[in-house]
Amino acid sequence: MKLILKLFLFFSVTIGVAQNQFTYWFSIPNTSKVPLVEQKQNEVLLDFNDKTLNSLFSKYTIYSFKASFPTSKTPYLQTMYEMEIDNVKLINEILGKHSSIFLNIEDKPELQLLYIPNDFGTNGGVLFEQEELNYIRAPETWDLLTIGNPNIELGISESVNISHEDLIGQSDVLSGSSSTYNGHGTSVSLFAGARSNNSTGIASIGHDCFIRSKSGGTNAVIQLAQSGVKVINMSWGSCNLTQHSINIRQMAMDEAYENGAVLIAAAGNGAFSCSSLGAGAYHYPAANNHVIAVTVVGHLYELNDPDPTHNNQKDRFEAVGNTYPSTTHNDMVDIAAPGRYVLTQTQGQPTGTYSYGGGTSYAAPIVTGTVGLMLDMNYCIDQEEIETILKLTSRKIDHLSVNQAFYGEIGSGVLDSYEAVNMANEMAKSFGTVEVKDRVLYRWNYKLETAPYEIKMTNNDVTGNAILNFKARNNIEILSGDYYPQSGGYIELQIDETLALDCPPPPPPASRKSNLDTNDKLNKKKIEYKIVPTLVESFIEIIANDLSIKNVSNVKVFNLFGIEVISKNKFDNDEIRLNMETLNEGIYLVKLYNLKGETIHTQKIIKK
Repeated sequence: MKLILKLFLFFSVTIGVAQNQFTYWFSIPNTSKVPLVEQKQNEVLLDFNDKTLNSLFSKYTIYSFKASFPTSKTPYLQTMYEMEIDNVKLINEILGKHSSIFLNIEDKPELQLLYIPNDFGTNGGVLFEQEELNYIRAPETWDLLTIGNPNIELGISESVNISHEDLIGQSDVLSGSSSTYNGHGTSVSLFAGARSNNSTGIASIGHDCFIRSKSGGTNAVIQLAQSGVKVINMSWGSCNLTQHSINIRQMAMDEAYENGAVLIAAAGNGAFSCSSLGAGAYHYPAANNHVIAVTVVGHLYELNDPDPTHNNQKDRFEAVGNTYPSTTHNDMVDIAAPGRYVLTQTQGQPTGTYSYGGGTSYAAPIVTGTVGLMLDMNYCIDQEEIETILKLTSRKIDHLSVNQAFYGEIGSGVLDSYEAVNMANEMAKSFGTVEVKDRVLYRWNYKLETAPYEIKMTNNDVTGNAILNFKARNNIEILSGDYYPQSGGYIELQIDETLALDCPPPPPPASRKSNLDTNDKLNKKKIEYKIVPTLVESFIEIIANDLSIKNVSNVKVFNLFGIEVISKNKFDNDEIRLNMETLNEGIYLVKLYNLKGETIHTQKIIKK
């Protein structure tokens, strides 16, 4: 085993300074140290039955002190408390003199309100559920990280109807004319980059990225890559090829790869795609080198599940293999993504006709859209690093009993879009931390070299012929695990302080100027709404331009059980304000409706 390792261990604590109130939470294991709390107008008085503590806390204003989980039955959660204070100096004094009483003090995480496109699920659009997006954690990705970037092009190497209601203004054809037929390519492209938050159709993972299409199969892949398209989806393939045909496709993939393209392909639909060779057959180009091969996994309970032994619901969700004959499994598969009972444009039907379908053709573009978001966060990671990140962040499923017969044939696990995009983001931060944890790495090459600040490796088992090439600017730590690659594998970890962290944003493609103009016009016409504040004491207000406000006919507020608690349909002077004082504390959903009764905006709020 080759091991080059330089470690720089360090510890630092930074406490930020802000105005108004500061919220911290911590554990008090000793119940005798929990204070009595007396409310005094806008602050509380604490009695610890300890003169030293009482004297310390009396020097500061304590706005609140309460149990974090008052109804919890979990022992540790029962010891958790939180308080709001006026000055962080109190925390410094506690850390210096009373850290044995107040354990694990840290900033209390803010509650994040998930970004909800107004055409996602029953929120709007066609009002069909898209559980596959929840399954890959798309809402968390959109809310906390990115919804994409129109300067990131997602290539679809087949014919696409760019006039489709969810692609218009956000798609183009590399050369030639657009299809007017909603065929396979149109359905595929909606998974990667359907326009979202447009009150129309469906949502997609990479919904602010740009779709660039070109028909022509393998030749189209080369042309898309030559034009500078960064990510190319191939939801097609063949089996039973001659070695010459395999070699031809490999040369094409090599050329596209050398042009900088990330190549993603459907792994095949098992015996349905290749009845003579069965579910383990190689499909090309998915089985070619330099291609990320995507197989399919279920994301919800299927009533037609033919295997009565699947009593475990999670096993049902994540089963692969010949339990579902439309799944390909072989040692060239890289990752799995949802592709059973997923929503898209119905092939061959008029625009706006949506239905559920399945196959690796639909799983692959979900990965393609995710890669688009990764590049928006970090445009400088290369193809090897993108594949590495997808594999290191995927959710393992080969240990499930239903999948154990296919060990080594279903890739690294199931796509986790949030974790993948977040790792790409950590790679790009000035002081980011890339965490590699809980992995069994027994094959493949793993590369993380484009200037991460630090990498931490926890509870990994590295064996077989796995190769790890990791570099960092400041620190690499192996915290736990077994790292003994064999059979040609090795680990190379290097600290290089000269690594440059200077990644520019993705440039707008020059060939798309006319389309960017079209997008600008569309954006000027786009109706958008904002509900403020999101943390409500008494009133909320709907903010929009004059045209948008006039389009609102009704506003309704629902609790988390879907029960309507407020409704208003008469507004004065084109201003919309709602009194929320009668509501209890909690999370609510505010929905705006147009004159047709259609949902045009949804937003979560918190009532204090």
